[in-house]
Amino acid sequence: MSVGDGYQTAWMAPTELLAEQHFRNVSRYATALGVKTALLTGSLAGKDKKPILEGIAGGEISFVIGTHALIQEGVLVPRLGLGVIDEQHRFGV
Repeated sequence: MSVGDGYQTAWMAPTELLAEQHFRNVSRYATALGVKTALLTGSLAGKDKKPILEGIAGGEISFVIGTHALIQEGVLVPRLGLGVIDEQHRFGV
């Protein structure tokens, strides 16, 4: 609903592995709906990270999934309508 109303969504996972799993699952559905998604993690190379950061800041990327890299300096999500923080796995829940 957030993306459908013109907002962006950010989903933060505690590990890169879990972020990649979430991204693979979500992007299948998002692509079918025409929603542009991206994966943003700390291990992403600078040359690969730059277009993602620009896409998020420019609003072209509507749904971004990542690790704590999402809350680092330089990450701008100007139309953030929904933020999901998945921290359950970190505590063994």
